Amino acid sequence: MDIDKYTFPSRLLDVLEAIAEAHFVSFDLELSGVPVKGQAKEKPGKPSLQERYLETKKAAEQYQILQIGLTCVKDDVLQGAYVCKPFNFNLSPIVEERLDVDRTFSFHSGAAEFLLGVGFKFDLPFTSGVPYLSRDEAQLAEDRAAARNDKSSFTDIEIKPEDIQALEFLRRVRSEVDDWLKTGQPSAHSVVIAPLETNGADANPELNRFERRLVHQIVRAEYPNLVSIPNRGLVRVSRLDPEREEYIKAQRKREVQDRIVRQTGFRWIVEALCGNPPEGVDVRSFAQTPGGIPGFVDIDELKSRFNRAKHMIRNKKTALFGHNLFLDLIYFYRTFIGALPDTVEEFGSLIHELFPIIVDTKYMATHNCGDINPQSSLEQIAEKLAEQQKPSVTIHEKHNKYTDTTAFHEAGYDSMLTAEVAVRLSAKLELAGSHDQEDKQNTIPPTPPDVDAGGVQLETSTASVIDSAIDSVRGLLQAPFKVLGGQKTSPEEQPITQIEQPPHNKSTPEDSLAEKTAELDITENDFSTTSKKSKKKKKKKKNKKSKTADSTPSTQQGGRFAHATAFDQLQDTQEEEDEEEEAETTTEEILQFDSLPSETAHASDPVVADTDGVSDPLVGASWDSIPALAESYAWKAREAEVGTVMPSFTSGFWKVYGNKLRVFGTQEGVAMLAPLA
Repeated sequence: MDIDKYTFPSRLLDVLEAIAEAHFVSFDLELSGVPVKGQAKEKPGKPSLQERYLETKKAAEQYQILQIGLTCVKDDVLQGAYVCKPFNFNLSPIVEERLDVDRTFSFHSGAAEFLLGVGFKFDLPFTSGVPYLSRDEAQLAEDRAAARNDKSSFTDIEIKPEDIQALEFLRRVRSEVDDWLKTGQPSAHSVVIAPLETNGADANPELNRFERRLVHQIVRAEYPNLVSIPNRGLVRVSRLDPEREEYIKAQRKREVQDRIVRQTGFRWIVEALCGNPPEGVDVRSFAQTPGGIPGFVDIDELKSRFNRAKHMIRNKKTALFGHNLFLDLIYFYRTFIGALPDTVEEFGSLIHELFPIIVDTKYMATHNCGDINPQSSLEQIAEKLAEQQKPSVTIHEKHNKYTDTTAFHEAGYDSMLTAEVAVRLSAKLELAGSHDQEDKQNTIPPTPPDVDAGGVQLETSTASVIDSAIDSVRGLLQAPFKVLGGQKTSPEEQPITQIEQPPHNKSTPEDSLAEKTAELDITENDFSTTSKKSKKKKKKKKNKKSKTADSTPSTQQGGRFAHATAFDQLQDTQEEEDEEEEAETTTEEILQFDSLPSETAHASDPVVADTDGVSDPLVGASWDSIPALAESYAWKAREAEVGTVMPSFTSGFWKVYGNKLRVFGTQEGVAMLAPLA
């Protein structure tokens, strides 16, 4: 859905509601320029993360966000799908209101050439772009407006003895004001200071700026009971009325606040993403037509929707997804928040305060990739995952711009593509179960253990040898991670947070090796042969748990990481099905809503068929509670089938993939934010 400055007021409420209901939000930017590597390097080798940050910071202060795309993803449990609502905004770099806020921005020729090549229309940000005002700019506008109202803050003009004309002008102003105070002529209320007669040369004479400042200065300094008021190129001097002056100040302050609210524009959406509901927005603006004309709406309904959205947004920290996020987050912060700090650690702390959960899909796709940077563009990853059927990802019917078309390098489309990759790749990685807390980017693999006559003694650290075999051949030097907001630590000093397992599940060295050697090929579809299990099958599986634990210690990994690879899981599933072929055939348990109440039953009592003599929680429940219970049932059914849903944000999965940004071309390779709680 394209939104410009004409449709933004009426669409803002829709965007706020989408954010409030979103499971997560993905975003993408199109820029007028990006950091360009210098022709001559000051020192050989890869730059550090701090050096890369300073390069990007300089570019973000120079270039402009031209277009931003947001995709709000709702987890529709009853539909069994993740529903995407993509929005595409062109962003205006122009401050339309008179707020004493100026912007200087530029274009890089390479970026302009690239955007022209993909069909970007450069006129749209300037002609119909959505306005915005960063937090720092809004504060600057308020401060400058307050300074204008505070007459004591003006700097007086110093008149030198040789400035004869200026001294003569001041003498005339004093004379006219003194005569008016004595006689009350020509008007008892005020006197107008005008320029000297020009013999009819100018029909509408005006004071120049210098002369107007002198009039205000002399009244302020020498006549405390008078006030000077601008009057169409002239200056009117009248008696001071404290009540009137306070009213004028309050009115001017309201006008400035109204200008700031109108200019804030897209930052209302940014604040909503940060958990800050918009305050000061007039609900009536949601009823405007694209031409700015008020429409006929139910104002009470709009107020109800707006209050509900604000209640849901308040203190909600939205999970933010993106692709190649290190650069985008720096531009995002500089544009909508304010000045960037000098160090990458400070930046990491500030961005983490705004967004506690940040996921870089580029890092997800290249985790443990070693020192050879794989192909990891958004388009390439999305193409490899396109045939994956589960989890189901759909586009909302009212956001159908990208349903049957592709628009690569349009921010709205790329944000939707990022959302699809996030859903499918996270489910695929969790199903494969082959991930490690420690990234292998630019690290030396451990030395293999000694080989005895009886065989090889496997250790937990040994498993990484197979995963990093290519790195072992290269024998690259060890490089530290960069932890944003913390200190550098070498890989052996960096604590590795293990995914918590149930107490009865104790992994063995063989388990660790199996997990380490599990290769993930995202071109395959690991979900095509995954079968659904009935409730009775799960009970049988639970009864055989102790027997399985004694006979097969190598498969004791608990939870969703129980199999070394997806193929092992398929093999186990087949064995279970073979063992249960002789058992009584059962069908999946479903909710029965087609039973009709008896004549003696109350009309509001739901009737649900009894299942195996087990008490059903729906029996005796009110009709209002049935949708929530049905949604809970549907969620549990989806969650039980691994690979059909994204991992929960409270699971250990995101401790591995969350709050880490891929930064290829640097010594560290990864920028790590604060770990997830």
